[in-house]
Amino acid sequence: GGLLSQAQEDVGMGKAWKDGERSVARALSGKRISHQSQGKGGPDVVTDRLTIEVKTRKRPPLLLTRGLEQAARGAQGGRMPALVLRGPWTRDPIICLRLSALKKLLARGGEEEDEN
Repeated sequence: GGLLSQAQEDVGMGKAWKDGERSVARALSGKRISHQSQGKGGPDVVTDRLTIEVKTRKRPPLLLTRGLEQAARGAQGGRMPALVLRGPWTRDPIICLRLSALKKLLARGGEEEDEN
């Protein structure tokens, strides 16, 4: 198999993207608002602290899954695994977390716990 185009990935997704937005909104106590922007490029979900774009795919990019799996294998002492994507294309790298990890960070105010 080769790489699928965006259109090929979306074929057969039905209402999965809508369900995905609802699920993320519920998980983060947010509100699904993508239906309000009607194709104008607004966020899918908003919370009191985040604006979220939800992307639904049949399979995630291997770079993301393998990177998060590697980080999870090294996570000890209650640390949360995270993946950072960086390169010459940005001065502000992208960080990827599992939704469950983001929920934990938001629940404690995003502050690091003092382990000492």
